Amino acid sequence: MSDQVAFDLRRALLYIAAATGLAVIIGSLRYGTIGGGIALGLAIGIGATIGIGFLEGVSRYRNR
Repeated sequence: MSDQVAFDLRRALLYIAAATGLAVIIGSLRYGTIGGGIALGLAIGIGATIGIGFLEGVSRYRNR
């Protein structure tokens, strides 16, 4: 069971990192500054973290 949780956490962190990285690139291109890209990346990263955490909580609650 511990290995499954660790795998899910690594996969979730990979998704969050990928979403944040893409948001930084897109934000930099859209706003023309690195600061705008970092701000968008931070917002996307926080949103993805909250979303994945919520979905994981719902999944664990339903599978009790």
